[in-house]
Amino acid sequence: MRYKVLDTHPVGSNTAVTIRGDGADITPGCEITDEDNIHFKVLEIAKDPLNFIDHVEPTRILTIQGAFYSRRVVTDAIESRGSFFSGTGAFSALMKHLSETDSDKED
Repeated sequence: MRYKVLDTHPVGSNTAVTIRGDGADITPGCEITDEDNIHFKVLEIAKDPLNFIDHVEPTRILTIQGAFYSRRVVTDAIESRGSFFSGTGAFSALMKHLSETDSDKED
């Protein structure tokens, strides 16, 4: 998914980024990319206070680790990299299984 960046503000060494849309596929701790495919970690997500007005389009405010300058936030590139492995422990289980399989061959 791609989100248009409406505004950015530095917050210490991080950046508050206001995006257009509900950001349903963005969660704290997830990784996003910018238009140049540079990866950033999402630290926090907040609803924009204006979201409570009926005629205002939904927006979210993301706190992103580091300095973010892009005009787009991209999440679909991260999903295709295997978000399945990141949150389920499946990657750790696979690596453990492979290491056990390799050690069986050495005996």
